[in-house]
Amino acid sequence: MPARPATLRLLLVEDHAQDVRLLQEAFRETGFAVDLQACPDAEAAWKALQAAQRPADLPQAILLDLNLPGTSGHEFLARLNQDARLRALPVVVLTSSNHPSDVERARAGAASAYFLKPLTLAGYLTLAGELQTLWRNGLPRRPSAARPAGHRANP
Repeated sequence: MPARPATLRLLLVEDHAQDVRLLQEAFRETGFAVDLQACPDAEAAWKALQAAQRPADLPQAILLDLNLPGTSGHEFLARLNQDARLRALPVVVLTSSNHPSDVERARAGAASAYFLKPLTLAGYLTLAGELQTLWRNGLPRRPSAARPAGHRANP
């Protein structure tokens, strides 16, 4: 397996600015080099993905909240699955919902992993470490009907 690039190009789809700031701080404090593009909703994220002219312009992974204004994270995931150029991008769900139906819908949508949003900076530091481990170990691409790689509760 080829070595992973030192810096992860990550598209974050998150409507809460505080969660974006906590995640940025956690990446910085853990030394996880991330080129983060944050979009406040699914439509902005879709436009960013469509603007990528070359495969090298696409993010290497997507971090997706499910509870978004307008188009939901589930709808966004379904839309990704319909696009041949985007369907293999790894998608990690990061949401406040641990409802079984959300977990199952994310699995059905071929999410690579499913995490609950932390409640504290310490939790975000743990999450950043877990995401870094997933990235370094080869975050799986999304085959159609794949099961998520992980699911955990809040730290």
